[in-house]
Amino acid sequence: MTWLHSSILDSCNFQESQKLLTNNKAPGPDGINNELLKAIPLEYQQTIHKLLIIMWATGITPKNWKASETILIYKEKGPETDVASYRSIGLANTLYKLWTRLITNTLYKNAEVNSLLSNMQAGFRKKHDTVQQLQNVLTTLEDAKLYKQGIYALFVDFTSAFNTTDHDKLLLCLAWDFHRCSKKHLLSSTHQDQAAFGLHGRHPS
Repeated sequence: MTWLHSSILDSCNFQESQKLLTNNKAPGPDGINNELLKAIPLEYQQTIHKLLIIMWATGITPKNWKASETILIYKEKGPETDVASYRSIGLANTLYKLWTRLITNTLYKNAEVNSLLSNMQAGFRKKHDTVQQLQNVLTTLEDAKLYKQGIYALFVDFTSAFNTTDHDKLLLCLAWDFHRCSKKHLLSSTHQDQAAFGLHGRHPS
């Protein structure tokens, strides 16, 4: 896992992760927007990078970084008194977003370099898009018609997929790729003890 360590140390990877933070987004509890983090002097950015390197080495994510503010936005359908009629948005601290972006960026590159992802997996991957997936479906349909074979499709839409995922089992699935560098606990640390507060609702006028 030397490659992973080198990627975290790489200042270009850090800068790329910083640029990927979207502008014009509401800040979290820290009140710091993404534009401010990008505009601070280079020496301050380097200091933040060094801090993130220490966090990677120790596998510890500060607990107060993981606090977020939740806003409920009305879906324009359903009773206003039913929480299911609202879409929740978590406003995370900017440094926490940079930290998780750096980890995500690093793991994504590692997965691509080592061909860990199936060619059928196109979601959130560079140079993969919906058109390619549609071509795969069309090719499958044409083959089934040509060879007179039956074909079946299953469409699944999970409700609250993130909230209902067993994160402990997910970490076990990731463990095989981290057993040599003992970094599974780092992924666990980024999500454990997360706290949401300041629940607000935005109702139709």
